[in-house]
Amino acid sequence: SYRASLSARVALTFSHLLRRMGKLLAIANSLWVVLACILQYSGFYNTCFCNSSIISRGNAAAYITIIETTDQAALAKVAWIGALFLVCTSASAFVAFVGLLLDTLSR
Repeated sequence: SYRASLSARVALTFSHLLRRMGKLLAIANSLWVVLACILQYSGFYNTCFCNSSIISRGNAAAYITIIETTDQAALAKVAWIGALFLVCTSASAFVAFVGLLLDTLSR
């Protein structure tokens, strides 16, 4: 009968161990995602001051906690436009890179 060397047996045992640990990690990760979704849906993370003051301030004034000027609104709009530009640029660069990569792999 054939008996594998010690290094082959250690490698086989280590590969089985890593495979099982990977599966356990995947199970734990999926359970964590489901738990986070349940907590989000149940309102567990809803601890904002504006949401907690709705009883004392009423529905009309509970969400007016920050009064901004027109200058602040203009700065926020510029920041949003800049962020949108950066996101679109990086996403386009990624799509172009993947397109180039797929083009070289298909030849």
